[in-house]
Amino acid sequence: MRTKLIACAILLTFGLVVDLKAGEESIAEKVNSIVEKVDQRAITVAEAETNCLKLLEAAGDAADKGKVYRELVTILADHDPKNELAPKTAEYCEQALKFPQSVKDSCNLYATWSGALEGEYWAKLYWTNKLADSVQSSRIRRLIIKPCLEGLAIIATNEIPEEKPLHQTAVQMIWVPAPEEDDRARDLVKQNKEQMKARAREDYEAEMIDIRNPLTEIIRRLYADHQSNLEEVKEEASRIFPNSKDVDALIEKVKVKK
Repeated sequence: MRTKLIACAILLTFGLVVDLKAGEESIAEKVNSIVEKVDQRAITVAEAETNCLKLLEAAGDAADKGKVYRELVTILADHDPKNELAPKTAEYCEQALKFPQSVKDSCNLYATWSGALEGEYWAKLYWTNKLADSVQSSRIRRLIIKPCLEGLAIIATNEIPEEKPLHQTAVQMIWVPAPEEDDRARDLVKQNKEQMKARAREDYEAEMIDIRNPLTEIIRRLYADHQSNLEEVKEEASRIFPNSKDVDALIEKVKVKK
């Protein structure tokens, strides 16, 4: 009898532990809650940052850490109208990219990183005039375009077209009760799968184009009044881009057309 009671106690204890774990919020859920609270102004940006950093200490999985850093970057970038958090934003972008990220998320992080540094650059140049030294200006421009180029290099290796298609692939809605019993039904299912695959690729390419254009525009803005310094872009791009053809194409895009 005593043995049976001990066994039951063990089972009950184990069951309780399982239930408690099942009720715990995941790291992703917790960071999503932080984002929601700061968006609703229930907590400050500083409190959100503190909470995210605590989550990073608790997170053991690399993907979870990447998610927390990515959301922290979004919080800072979205709540920094005066560009006062640019150094932190850039730092957290760099940290986020040390962890697993999708191609899209990686490119977005590079775009946010460059955008934060660019905002700081223009603030110092026009509001405080602290970049009168041409050597210092060149160094800072290179720091800004490097994450731009990293993002553009990723997009280049994914063979993204220059423009979005004028018309996207139409995906037909079908209902086939038993495709394995009918040749026509099998053909319809195959056609539908091909349409869905083509449409998914078009949607992905459109997203990449929407990221690529702002990355290119940052470089164009930085060098609009420094066309004689485009060699800086070429040097940095040559270190990062997979081939010289992509470097030449970028230089053509950022040149000021006369």
